[in-house]
Amino acid sequence: MFAGLIIVVVLALVGTGIWALQLERKIVTMQLATHKMMFPNQVRSGRKTYIRNLYRENTIAKWVRRLGLIGSIVGGLALAYAIGNQFYSEFGQLPIIGNFYVFPTDHLTERDHALWVLAVATMIAGVAWSWLAKWLHDALLAANKTTGVQSATDLYWTPDEIIHQRLWLKITLQGLLVVGGVLLLIAAMTGALPNPGETWI
Repeated sequence: MFAGLIIVVVLALVGTGIWALQLERKIVTMQLATHKMMFPNQVRSGRKTYIRNLYRENTIAKWVRRLGLIGSIVGGLALAYAIGNQFYSEFGQLPIIGNFYVFPTDHLTERDHALWVLAVATMIAGVAWSWLAKWLHDALLAANKTTGVQSATDLYWTPDEIIHQRLWLKITLQGLLVVGGVLLLIAAMTGALPNPGETWI
């Protein structure tokens, strides 16, 4: 059951990634139709800089963003550590990696500890990134109303419809990551996840 749920979460994450790429492509195409002398990378870079500056101008948003980054980094490292312990026998036999592959002997305990850290870190990061997504959503809508710009003549303008979609995209993404982290932890605690060194089939 847990394997099926985890597969569903992974597929949903892939679908969310495709959704994000489509929105990004739509924005860049819209901007390039107006700014014909620019390249796609220039459009993306300019818009990223604009949003980054919005974060920096707001103290709360700046610190929440840092919290989200820390949670994401810790979660990523915890996942890598859990995978390293789960597949210690496979990775330890690789030609180059095996020479540097040093893990504690209690792979099961270390894996479970890492999954606990992963679950907590993804929750913290999920709350931070979701709050930030709502904050950015409101900030961009307010910018549209304040400037009165309603076309791609402004490189930093984003249609209201896409602003709304991006909010739900980011919240969905964070929700899936939290669910995935919790599912892995529950699978490990209930014994549904094979012990390190055991076969999966």
